[in-house]
This record gives sequence, structure tokens and C-alpha cells, in this order.
Amino acid sequence: MKTEKTILIIIAAFLIAFIYGCDTVNTTDQEISEEELEIAGEIIAESLSEERGGLLSSLYDAFSQVEQDRIRYQVNSQGAAKAGAPSVSNTGRGSESEYNAQYNPETGEHIIAFRRSHQGPILSATLSVLNKYIFMDAERNFLQFPQRQQDLVETIDFKGTRIGTAVTQRRSSSFTRVDTLFTTGISDQSNTLFIEGNHYGKGEMSANLRRVGRSMERSYEVWFDFENIRVDKDLVKENGSLEEGITGVIKYRIKMINTINGETREQNLRGIVELSGDGTGLLRFERIKETFRIALRNGTINL
Repeated sequence: MKTEKTILIIIAAFLIAFIYGCDTVNTTDQEISEEELEIAGEIIAESLSEERGGLLSSLYDAFSQVEQDRIRYQVNSQGAAKAGAPSVSNTGRGSESEYNAQYNPETGEHIIAFRRSHQGPILSATLSVLNKYIFMDAERNFLQFPQRQQDLVETIDFKGTRIGTAVTQRRSSSFTRVDTLFTTGISDQSNTLFIEGNHYGKGEMSANLRRVGRSMERSYEVWFDFENIRVDKDLVKENGSLEEGITGVIKYRIKMINTINGETREQNLRGIVELSGDGTGLLRFERIKETFRIALRNGTINL
């Protein structure tokens, strides 16, 4: 009996140690510091941010009205499918230059290219943007004049590429970002937009980390995949922003690279961002208890 009791105690101790270990080991089986978690959060937050040229910025572009001489970001009677009018104070949105629009009738692609820049006390940013749209009706016919045929638009196939820089008091970054989105439910017959898609980004970021009061730099690549992403049209109408109408989960993977004295160290993390429908997302790291709350509009994180 003593032997059996001893064995049971050993097994129980092993299980406790195993469970505890699962809560603290990260996906790379490497130790990761709080500082590295924080800069990973900064990178992911900016990659999502509307004002910093992230994924939300692409969503606004995807649901805009594209014309031969401009891109329009206004709420209208067509519903929230055309996206709530965003703040123009920090994004520079609406001050596009070098605008060019083309249409390919064979592929149905509207190809829009422009530059967007903003110089302000909070943010300085420059973007080169290339957006490709395919607007289709319920029968999957291409629509050459979507601004005149709004009542017929049922789906939007969108690919947006952004190359740019963003500088704030705490962060500076340069990046290339590609968003691939397919949206259904745009007609008035649906109260909800359903979005499938993914995001890829790469770049460099330098950030002053609030926890330790020092700067950290990382090169990175980041991947997002959508899971059950929806936009409530009525909420977007009511609140005037996509950020306060979007829900669902984004699965992410991030690779951060740091080179010191010729030695390169790579850190890989996975997790999810839960979009709450209130303008924020909850960033979770796989196998790590730490969580951050992200403001989708400006990309700040609440530690």
C-alpha cells in the first residue's frame, strides 16, 4: 500500500508540473521576455490599425466607392457595406495624390493606385497603395460601374498592397502589407457582411516600450487568417466606424528577427485576436497567459 501511495503522489506531482508547464511554455519552446511580448503586441496592433495603414485601412478601402478620379469614404443609404466614414484627422484619408484608375473588362478588375500621406502632431505617415477590386452581382457578373450599380453589388473580391512608413512619438516603422479579402452579403437583403481573407506583412519596427522604458527594434513577418469575421451593418451605421461593428477571430503567426554583432536570433509566436465589436481586439498568445487589448483605430495597446 505504501508503494502504491508513493506512486500516486509522484504521478500527481508530475501532472501538476505538466499543467503548470503548459501555461508557461511558448510555441517555440524558447524563453521569451516580457519586452519581446510587448514589441510583438506593438507589431500586431499596428498591422491591424486603420490609422497606421493596417488591415482595417484595407477594409475601409475595400468598402469604398471607387471612381475614375477619386476614392470616396462615406456612409450612404446602401448601408454599412460602404463602411462608416472614418476619422480623417490622423489618417490623411481623403488627401490621396497621384491617383490612377483602370478597368480590365476581361478579368473584371478595377485597379486603383495612389499615394496617401499625413503629417501631424500625433502621426506622420506615407503610403503607396495599389488596390484591386472585382465587383459582382448575385449571378457573379462583373460590374464595370459599381458606383452607378450599387444596388446590384453582392460580392467584392479585393486585394490591397501598401508600402509605407509610420512614425509616432513611441514607434517608427517601415512595412509592406498585402490584404486579400472576399466579402459577401453587401446587398440590402443581408444585415451582415461576411468576410473571408488573410493578411501578410513584413517590415521593421522600433518602439519605446512602456514597461522597461527603453527602445527595442525588430524585423518581422506576420500572417493573419480570418475566422468567422462579420460586420454588423446596423452597428456601423450607428457608430460611423467599421471598428465598432466587426466581430470574429483572427489567427496570427509572427516571426521576429534580431541581429546583434552578426548573430541572428529568431522568435516565433502564434495566437489569436478576438475582435469584440467595440473598436478593440483582445490579443492572446498561444500557451502564454499574457493578453493585450488593442485599439483597432490607432493601434495602441493596453498592457
